[in-house]
Amino acid sequence: MATDSHTKKLKTRDVFRTYAESRHDALFYNLSDKQRSEALLRFYVTEIHNRLRTEISDDDLESSLVDNPKDLGADLVYRDDGQVLVIQTKFRGTDKAESAEDISYFQAVLSRLADPNFKPNTKLAEIRGTIDFQNDIFRLVFVTFGRIIGQAADQVKASPKLPDDIPDIIERCEWEFLSEKELDDEYRNAHSITAGIPDDQVELFSAGKKGERTPLITLTNGPHRSCVLVLEAPQLVALYQNYRDRLFNLNIRNFIGSTKQNKKIVSTAEERPATFYYFNNGVSCLAREMSIDPKASKVTVRGIQIINGAQTVKALVRAFNSGTSVKPTWPDDKPLVLVRITEIGKGYGEEGRFLEEVTRFNNTQNVIKDSDFRSNDIIQLDLKEKFGSYNRFAKSVSYTPKRTDRPSTGNEIIRLEEFCKVIYAFFVDPISFSSSTSFLFDDSSSGGYVHVFGDGLQIWEHMPTEEFRVRSAVWWLAQEFSIQIKLDREAATDPVRKAALERKWHLLFATRLILERHFGTAYKDMLAKLYRGDWHLSDGKLGNWFRLLYDTSEQTIQYLYAQAVKRQDFVHRNWMRSDKSMTAIRDYISDAPLPQLPPAPIQ
Repeated sequence: MATDSHTKKLKTRDVFRTYAESRHDALFYNLSDKQRSEALLRFYVTEIHNRLRTEISDDDLESSLVDNPKDLGADLVYRDDGQVLVIQTKFRGTDKAESAEDISYFQAVLSRLADPNFKPNTKLAEIRGTIDFQNDIFRLVFVTFGRIIGQAADQVKASPKLPDDIPDIIERCEWEFLSEKELDDEYRNAHSITAGIPDDQVELFSAGKKGERTPLITLTNGPHRSCVLVLEAPQLVALYQNYRDRLFNLNIRNFIGSTKQNKKIVSTAEERPATFYYFNNGVSCLAREMSIDPKASKVTVRGIQIINGAQTVKALVRAFNSGTSVKPTWPDDKPLVLVRITEIGKGYGEEGRFLEEVTRFNNTQNVIKDSDFRSNDIIQLDLKEKFGSYNRFAKSVSYTPKRTDRPSTGNEIIRLEEFCKVIYAFFVDPISFSSSTSFLFDDSSSGGYVHVFGDGLQIWEHMPTEEFRVRSAVWWLAQEFSIQIKLDREAATDPVRKAALERKWHLLFATRLILERHFGTAYKDMLAKLYRGDWHLSDGKLGNWFRLLYDTSEQTIQYLYAQAVKRQDFVHRNWMRSDKSMTAIRDYISDAPLPQLPPAPIQ
């Protein structure tokens, strides 16, 4: 079984130093502790969290940063689809120990957030107002380069201080304390995914001693051969230690699950390994190739993927590495796991429809968001091919529907979730997905998916050329506008102007309305001719035309936001998510005396 030696060499501290210097354009020793901690937060989110879990976009990251006076002990609070992520980061020098006091303070962050007597800063107050403490799931992550030893290690094991009036909240919380060692593991884990699906030959033996192993069950009466066997847990642990999250590249959930259930799996594996088989549903796998040897009770597979059971496997790894007194008993009393392996045939790409169906039905016992399934749609493969058919300024264009897709450095990268937000905000509205990203991947008639990847009534399997080209043009428009928005925000001295430009979605919505006012639906034909995005804002005739369009849109949003701020009941976060804001933009652009916009100077 081959190992990913290149990932084992990665040292997070070294990579982070380079990241921090690049972000602040200064040598690392010249950065303040606050700058280092802020860079560590961004580094963790972009380089670790986004690779392993549901991605947080740049816009959402900016709006979720709360590290200012009265932050109640949180650097980031992000809520989406009923899940709340709270992160606190601490940069420490080499061999520095983390303090038990800082860990204890973080363990009480939910009590402070839920207590109306604690007055947070304005940004945090608005985020707190969206949290449903009675039902939301919380993931709380303490990130430090310090060592968690001694009293700090004891404190990590202590029970967190939680709101007294919400007795079941403990079952909806997942706590992580990542020291430098754990950060190294997480970083290597996140980057192991880039190596793709492991194609090594792997041998798996059914449980029991040689000559006395439990028998295999082979099923051949369907289109795909399948095998069922019982594995001893150390085989799964070893499999994960060799390939890490590469095992889950096709898993729609990865390690997303009930925190309460995760704890029960770990507890059973540690304290009652002999009963593990009876209390666990098992693991479902796919493999490109499978060879079965009934006499030896052995299965040899190539291209193995765990499509359901990442939660079980990682819990077993966690139990195996826990260092408890139970661990030494595993050689004699190993947890057993029921495993099913299905041979996929020629390859995963050619079996996309079957893959989606088998994954969906293997996960029916859990609550799955529609977004978990969309990356395998035929339309997504179609867009990968269409975007990959041209270059932008000599750079290859890579459309990446899966969060595990890692195109070559230097490519123009288009990620699925960001693409959905851009297209929906431009063509439909900028607010429907503001608190529920899964709305964009809902393929029902009331969801957003049919508008982004269809005509509003049905979803295409293959996007019509003209529809693709106009969406491609809108994407590049959004990228150029995003760069200018960031520059305008950094240059703004007026807090009202800075706040109005927090997100680009309203500006994109206004841009489409302005184009429609001047050109009607013919604007689509005009944009479609610019699908390659071979222009830069303010550069040349075409760039200056887009700059006029940007300025008109930006001034519209600035004016309407400034008017709204004057109202006594104004709340920034509400304005960014209100139907009334969208109506105000539509009405203003319909009637206001806007600058004349000539046709685009297309050669």
